[in-house]
Amino acid sequence: MQRKPPDSRIYSEITELNREFLHLLAHVEQAGQQQIFGLDPLLVEQLASFGATEREAIASTPCLLAEFPWLPGPDSVPAITDGAHRDDGASAACRRDIEVFAASLLTYMWQSTHGHPLLTRLCIGLNRDAYRMLSELSFSRIRQHAQHAATLLQARLCGHPRFWPDLLGSVSIPDQHLRALSRLSIVPLTVAQSWPRTTGRTAAYRRS
Repeated sequence: MQRKPPDSRIYSEITELNREFLHLLAHVEQAGQQQIFGLDPLLVEQLASFGATEREAIASTPCLLAEFPWLPGPDSVPAITDGAHRDDGASAACRRDIEVFAASLLTYMWQSTHGHPLLTRLCIGLNRDAYRMLSELSFSRIRQHAQHAATLLQARLCGHPRFWPDLLGSVSIPDQHLRALSRLSIVPLTVAQSWPRTTGRTAAYRRS
């Protein structure tokens, strides 16, 4: 049977999620933190200075720009307590925005494991443990994990020395093809990040 081509609508959905994450990055109120979602504050300051056109160009990166270093499994117990929040100096309003986004992102990633293999790769790379944990998670438990997931939210490839500086710098490149190549670099980097290098990897989705 002939395989259907991937639905191009997934890229607009990813762009929408990226747009929301970039808005969080640019507007989250931090107090005395060295990093914001794993990124240097100077990079976040640069992002906040961008106009709508520049930010939209970054949002069109064809992979999710946000990730969780750990994904819940069907039997894991969510680490949630009354009043739990991201302990990073963010205001209460910002924490609520972060929690709403984290819930949306976790739900979208969970949906990707149900019949959308390409979308799953764009969400979590090639990590089979992460895929299994997400696919076996019931929808009802996503809400239970969402608040804790908000404390784990980070920028994808935030530990890479050049990805985010190059991505933000790409908006000033006059050649549109070079700008596109800069955004596309996230695909092989995501694959490299999640490629299984050894046996016996832990179930946590973490940076290599």
